[in-house]
Amino acid sequence: MRTLINAMADTRPAPWNIVLVVGAGNGAQLPLFRRLEPSRLLLAEADPEQRELLNRVVDPSRGEEVLDVAVSARDLSEVTLHLYGNPAFSSFGHATQLLEILPNLEPSGDVTVPSKALRTLASELGLDGTQRNLLVLDAPGQLELLWDAGGLAAFSDIVVKSGSQPLYENDPDGNVLEFTLAECGFELVGSDPEAIYPFAISAYRRNDARLELANLRSTLSAAQQRAKSVAKLEAELAGTRKRLAEEHSRIARLERQREALEKEKAGLAGELDARAAAGDSVAKQAEAQQKQLEHLKQRLNQLDDQLLNARDAMALAIRMQALRESDLEDLRKRYAELHGVHQSQRALLTKLSRRLVAANEYFQQLAGSGMLAMERAVVVESPAPRISATKDAAVAKKIARGRKAAHAKAVTGKAAGKAAKKPAKKAAKKAARKPGKTR
Repeated sequence: MRTLINAMADTRPAPWNIVLVVGAGNGAQLPLFRRLEPSRLLLAEADPEQRELLNRVVDPSRGEEVLDVAVSARDLSEVTLHLYGNPAFSSFGHATQLLEILPNLEPSGDVTVPSKALRTLASELGLDGTQRNLLVLDAPGQLELLWDAGGLAAFSDIVVKSGSQPLYENDPDGNVLEFTLAECGFELVGSDPEAIYPFAISAYRRNDARLELANLRSTLSAAQQRAKSVAKLEAELAGTRKRLAEEHSRIARLERQREALEKEKAGLAGELDARAAAGDSVAKQAEAQQKQLEHLKQRLNQLDDQLLNARDAMALAIRMQALRESDLEDLRKRYAELHGVHQSQRALLTKLSRRLVAANEYFQQLAGSGMLAMERAVVVESPAPRISATKDAAVAKKIARGRKAAHAKAVTGKAAGKAAKKPAKKAAKKAARKPGKTR
């Protein structure tokens, strides 16, 4: 790491604002980090014994400060630190492949230490992504810290000490690590040639153009998902309309059945009345008619039951129709909202496509010449013509005369209305006084 930090100190384009070292150890590399000359040098060490040694060598007058917490990717109040014979290999995860490479390395117990997430620490320190802040991760086995995209956004550069192969549990390989940092907008800019096997030390720098391109791709993907949702809702709306048409047809059919039953009931009631009036002629005819009457009554009861059932079915159908119409109205509103979102997303997609084309041209220009010429145009606007004071006075007088005329007209209309109402009231009072007459 010495070669890489020295190179960064010698070639820095601007002063460093804050340098955060995670895994500072006992301070043996403190003179190396001082070469960066940051405004503040923050040192984080999870091992309590190493942190005690580190506190003895820091110089607060230089802006150096030791953090009393372990920095992790998860927002936990405490984490378990697995200790080994060599404190430099202590980590939050168990060493796996590392013990095969270094068989003499022995575990020396576990310790629980206070912890704070990287994004929380960056927020408390007021780190801004527009500043030149450096994150040095010299803590093998703690690479999950790089999965905290919100915390990484506060840094412009990152130096990572990782294994050339997975050495701890849950360790990613080099390709996955580089891809993860690329997703956060960081690209590999250098490696330390003096890194000791099985470790590798790499430097990454944030590329704002790549980060913006990744955000645009994410936005485009979200817009495509919303478009699929709109298409699905349109299909559901078409199905609902089809079912609603079927329900309308069924209601019409039940209505026709109800009308037919009512007509049959009216006919049977008329026939029953006619036969009851002629039932006194002959005893046999009366007996036969009585039997027929009972039959007609039974039939009438059956028809009443059928009519009642038909009415119940029709009422149920009407309620179902009302529910479906309510659902249809709700779907129409949702469709209108989603259609509006879809239209805005299409407009956004058009803008995003233009920005993607502009970004592509930008990268091509960088690859061809490495410089971008900017042109500025100055537009000189001619002063607006002034209206003479005489014309302003004439216009003001015309407006005042118009307002007075409108006010006088309104007053005249109200007086005429009151005069017309008085004779009508007197006539009504006279008519009320006369007896035996209606108004």
